[in-house]
Formats: sequence, structure tokens, C-alpha cells
Amino acid sequence: MANQQWQCVYSAGNSLEAHSLKGLLENTGMSVRLTGEALAAAAGELPMSVIEVQLWVTVSQWQQALVVIEGVFT
Repeated sequence: MANQQWQCVYSAGNSLEAHSLKGLLENTGMSVRLTGEALAAAAGELPMSVIEVQLWVTVSQWQQALVVIEGVFT
């Protein structure tokens, strides 16, 4: 798995949303990484777009992850 290519599938507005979606994707068997959580401590000093928490999945699971995330918001 270490040699897998990863692709950003979604930028969450906050850590709670990111972790909720991460759990949903993991329940379908996908591997998920989060980036950007460490910037939340500086939330008052940075633009909101900078502190988004990004969800990353392997390239091979990206399309499936998009379908799952789209299903949440429709």
C-alpha cells in the first residue's frame, strides 16, 4: 500500500465533517488520509480556504469515493 498514488477527493470545511466522511468511506472498505487538520489551530489568522481538511483516497478508489460522497449531499 505504501506505493499507492493518492488523490484528493474532497475538501471539508472543518474537522468534524472530514472525520464523518472518512468514517463513511472507511466503512465501504476504502483507505482514507486526512490533511490540513493541524492548521485548524490557526483558524482565526488564516483564510477559511486554507484551513480546509482534505480527504485523500488511493487513485484506484477515487471514482468510488466520489460516488459515496455525492450520495451524502444529494
